[in-house]
Parts: sequence; C-alpha cells; structure tokens
Amino acid sequence: MIRGTEAVSRVDHCISAHVSAEHDHRRALAAMSATALLELEMGLCEGTGAPLAAVLARTALHIHDRASAGSFLPPSSDPLL
Repeated sequence: MIRGTEAVSRVDHCISAHVSAEHDHRRALAAMSATALLELEMGLCEGTGAPLAAVLARTALHIHDRASAGSFLPPSSDPLL
C-alpha cells in the first residue's frame, strides 16, 4: 500500500472492491477517500472481494443495458398496467 499523501494521487483511477472486516482496511480506504463497491464483512486475505465485485458490477451493467433496450418491460397489453 502507498503511504501518506502519495496515496490520494495514485488511487484516483482505482476501484475499491470491498470493505474488509478488518478495521484497518476501513481506515485505509477512508484515508484515500475511497468508497468500496461492497461491504460484506469478508476477510482481507480471502481473495474474494475483487472477483465478486467484478461479477456483480458486470451483471448490473448487463441488466441496465437490457432494461434500457426495453426487454424487461411488460407488454403494453399487460392487464396489470
């Protein structure tokens, strides 16, 4: 991890996958003014935060794209409308 004021200028292009269950991880993210995508109380050494966040972000984008194209909208003849 980058220490001190260098951290802020070097992580502008980074995405924080998750906030770890360890207290120091939350403090490190706060020091870098970083916001994590997930907060699932996972341990820092499990190696699961980034892959899980990537899959969830990709899935959300796919759902958004499909909904924008109108494929998730009910037909106009739907009696519930």
